[in-house]
Amino acid sequence: MVLSSLQNWLSKAPNYTIFRVNKLTNFDINQLQKFLEEQSKELNSALIPDISFIQPDCVVVKQWPTDTVVERSGNEVIVDTICGAAVLRG
Repeated sequence: MVLSSLQNWLSKAPNYTIFRVNKLTNFDINQLQKFLEEQSKELNSALIPDISFIQPDCVVVKQWPTDTVVERSGNEVIVDTICGAAVLRG
């Protein structure tokens, strides 16, 4: 029971992804907006994820709409538990 719920949880994308912005370089939120708009065309999605700042150097990007279909790649990466935990920590 616990294993199946854990597998189900791990197989889904997070609701929010947080990125740290390098403030030593120029960051233009409009470039990110434009990139997401281009991605929405490739993904045939009418909406793009919401973007917000929680700190001057932390951008929060909400999950793509649930009806967005992403093609699976033929490539897979298998990692051990230590690497997987590091990836999940960000």
